[in-house]
Amino acid sequence: MKQLLFMAVAAAAASASPITILFDGVGSGMLGSTPFTNASFGFTITSDTNALVAPSTEPTDFSTPAGTAISFFVLNVGSGTFSSTGDQAFFTHPDPEDRVGIWHFNSADWLTKTDPVFSTFNLQTNLGPITTDPAGDSPTVIPANGGFETSAGLLQIDSVSSLSFQEIVTAPGTGGAPPTVAPEPSTWSLLVCGIGGIAIGAVRRKRYQSR
Repeated sequence: MKQLLFMAVAAAAASASPITILFDGVGSGMLGSTPFTNASFGFTITSDTNALVAPSTEPTDFSTPAGTAISFFVLNVGSGTFSSTGDQAFFTHPDPEDRVGIWHFNSADWLTKTDPVFSTFNLQTNLGPITTDPAGDSPTVIPANGGFETSAGLLQIDSVSSLSFQEIVTAPGTGGAPPTVAPEPSTWSLLVCGIGGIAIGAVRRKRYQSR
């Protein structure tokens, strides 16, 4: 019985795929007591495909749970993390709304982006970056639904002029390989040296074997 339980836990862990969502834009609002206007901002949302849920208020949606880990920055204003006891979450609402965004879990949308590409999106695959907006589908923020408490004070966004979206699945099995990141120059140097060393070694071994 213990062995079966261990195998079940191991299988569940193996199928889990960490996800990272990058949600960046330009907008105006306030962080703590500091206002900002047309400032670049960004959110990094981290969760796991095993943690996704269908909210009771929107059963056709896919969402991360309340209290999802979110870090953020507002350029030249400040940065921090959302409260771990908050109700922040990230959702996707497939067809017919074709929308993704940050919301108060099981309550109200806050910051959203609409695009037909989200019509069948379930937050379990790599997608993006999506940087443009279809005609008539501008990014939306709803200030009346309130901001979020962060380590740098209350974050409120009153207007937004652009939003970009990208999701990266960092483990294989559910979303394929994540986007390839080009190595830094120092890494290229190490790779070249390593390949050169292997080639020299192979030549030497071939010469030795021919004696």
